[in-house]
Amino acid sequence: AIQSPKVVPLQDTAKSPHGKRPHAVLVKRIAYVTIDELGAAPAYITSRLTIDKINAVVDEMFEVMTAKYKLLAIPYAKVPPRLLPQWKGYKDEETEDTQGMQFFSENDLRAFKRLKMDHTGKNILTVLRHLGRLKEHRKNGLCRYIVM
Repeated sequence: AIQSPKVVPLQDTAKSPHGKRPHAVLVKRIAYVTIDELGAAPAYITSRLTIDKINAVVDEMFEVMTAKYKLLAIPYAKVPPRLLPQWKGYKDEETEDTQGMQFFSENDLRAFKRLKMDHTGKNILTVLRHLGRLKEHRKNGLCRYIVM
């Protein structure tokens, strides 16, 4: 059975200069893959992947999305200058089609450097797409993975 993704609130305990707490950032968490689900997926997709490898990547994707959406929650005027290029890059990745959806791109994963986009990394993304955890969206030469 496919579990619905959990939405995990992330809250900073630090107060803003005006004494108000910043808004909570809600990030969808991809549900872990179960042994039954992996067994039901075709062997040509799963190849030599294990549950531990796939679920470790799910955790890394959550970390990537957490960092991304924490940064995007900061208003443009308050973004630190050293993070401004990254903030603008994230904003440029958004399109009309992805408005209101949470996603990450291959560039986001590459920047994090723990998940390699080699054959194994791409197989893991394919398994997650097959199981309905992710949806691939390609536009303007960039591949985005939308969290379902």
